[in-house]
Amino acid sequence: MSKQNTPSSKRVLIVIPDWGLAWYVFCLEHAVKLSKKNIEVSVLDLSGLNPLFYRKKFWKFVLSLSQKNRLLQIKKRIAKKYSLSLIEKSFSSDSLFTLPMTEERNDVFLRAMSSKYSYVTGRSDTQIEEIDEKIVELERYFFSSTVIEIKDLLNRFNFSEVITVNGRYIVNGAVVQACKDSSVKCSLLEAAGSIPGSYEIYEVSPHDITSVQIMQKEFWNAAGPEREITAERGLQKKMFGTNLPGIDFTTNFTEKFTVSQELKSHKLAVFFPSSEREFAIFPEFSWWNSFEGSQKEAFLAFCRVAKSNGYRVIVRVHPVDKNAPQKVQDVFAEIENTIWRKLCEENDSEMIESKSSISSYDLIYKVDLCATYASSISVECILSGKPTLILGEAEISNLVPEICAFDETSLIQKFNEGIPTIEKRTLYPYGYWLEAAGKKLELFNFVSDQEVYFCNRLVNEYRVWVRPVLALKRAGKKVQTLCFRRKSKNHDSLRS
Repeated sequence: MSKQNTPSSKRVLIVIPDWGLAWYVFCLEHAVKLSKKNIEVSVLDLSGLNPLFYRKKFWKFVLSLSQKNRLLQIKKRIAKKYSLSLIEKSFSSDSLFTLPMTEERNDVFLRAMSSKYSYVTGRSDTQIEEIDEKIVELERYFFSSTVIEIKDLLNRFNFSEVITVNGRYIVNGAVVQACKDSSVKCSLLEAAGSIPGSYEIYEVSPHDITSVQIMQKEFWNAAGPEREITAERGLQKKMFGTNLPGIDFTTNFTEKFTVSQELKSHKLAVFFPSSEREFAIFPEFSWWNSFEGSQKEAFLAFCRVAKSNGYRVIVRVHPVDKNAPQKVQDVFAEIENTIWRKLCEENDSEMIESKSSISSYDLIYKVDLCATYASSISVECILSGKPTLILGEAEISNLVPEICAFDETSLIQKFNEGIPTIEKRTLYPYGYWLEAAGKKLELFNFVSDQEVYFCNRLVNEYRVWVRPVLALKRAGKKVQTLCFRRKSKNHDSLRS
């Protein structure tokens, strides 16, 4: 690839990270969209920077033999047809111990590790000591190598923008860091909307709440005369668990909430904790203005103020994801229950465990007040006609400032003034965003994260002679064996 000297020409580098079929597809789709606009696009594929395949090359070889219609071949076909420049880069383990890490890079790397491996431990405060030293060594190498490679490409070629996906794991986090180091614009792709496989491009970050709120407002203001119908459809899908992936309260949690004799004489308030496994790895996107960024402090303040106003507090611990492997569900439930059980015991509050089948919808209908830190279940609470409090900056908080309290003084004031119910129409910009956001895929037919079609053929389809379930099961066990040596004994603190 030769360097161009025309400063007016726009050149974009798209980096495919090491995580997920959907992200690979998003990168290729967006590369083609830009190419159709006569923008010169280069694609750097870093999907090989994966601890399992890097250390266990046998598994990589087995998968390459067992799959057909592979993404690597599809990428080449697409690149040839749409004039994309492919940048090939191989990383050598010879330089494993020679790459420098500045203090800033190391801090981002540690947060990225915590973010990535929280999906195995179930905790956002996963510590580096819990992960096998060889895996840490590899991931640090991937991070450093990516930073250096991106900075080198930016130095050698006239890229005006770098695009990757999400930005809170090892490789894509390193891409963001390299762009920050080089003062080059970095945009991030992320899933959006209700159509499977649709995505949006975030010029700041999908983890920057202000940016998301602005995009929602822009979508709403630019919408046509059918926007209210579309918004209503989006809210209905959110309410009944069919809009976005996650916990489907309508099918997985059908047990009714029973109000005990002791609780019948009290007003009841329920607190829905947010999942703490998803967080921004760059500190500028952490919301310190919301109880100093601490869900624990928000909950403790809520308990104090609610109890002083005659409420008994119930915590509905964040439910497990029934689609996750059983071991991940067990670990997640154990740790979340341990955290919230301790907090509830110290504050004389009731607790509904993570694996409980009690319907959160039934719980909402039977309490007098709902509260959450930043969970999107606040939408269901509002749509159920319940007074609701939002204690942490969230995607809808700009739409409903009258029920937001980000410090204890504001929280006391809300109780004193009376917490209003919110009209459904107030949430229409958010509902429209859910239903209408997302750039649609043109090359790929996206059914799910594991089922994607290209030219009517399944991507990475296993050949007939392979027993894929057994192979993937063994590979999954290898991943957990490689990455974790023991469980952490310190489950008592929430990430601040």
